[in-house]
Amino acid sequence: MTAKEFLKQYEYAAKRIRRLEEELNDERLMIDAVRSLSDNDGLPHGNSISKPTEERAIRLADKLSDLVQARLDAIELRREVFDVVDRVEGVPGDVLFARYIKLMKWDDVSEYVNYSWKWTHHFHKVGLDIVSDMIGNKTT
Repeated sequence: MTAKEFLKQYEYAAKRIRRLEEELNDERLMIDAVRSLSDNDGLPHGNSISKPTEERAIRLADKLSDLVQARLDAIELRREVFDVVDRVEGVPGDVLFARYIKLMKWDDVSEYVNYSWKWTHHFHKVGLDIVSDMIGNKTT
């Protein structure tokens, strides 16, 4: 694993969380839509849960469980990445922190460290080299 791949683990975990949150929200919206349609159809309804409703509830519970696990995984990855980035001193450490912990875009990273876009990328490369030495791999 390259230094960059190591550092991007948290970003990928955060994106997975956003995807799972969207899926969970979509599932909830579908359940609410079906419930509102059946509640307003004017027909009598039994006391039992229908098979489709039960299946949706199971899917919702599964997605919620996946989301909780993804959040726990992201917390662990963030801690691992932070522990390495925190050992990088100076501007390179600030660039890595902004980019891989705060998940800032490059323009925002440049503003955060108060350097030009070009110098920000220079410090990023320096930081990647330091991280590479720490984790025992070469950057590409």
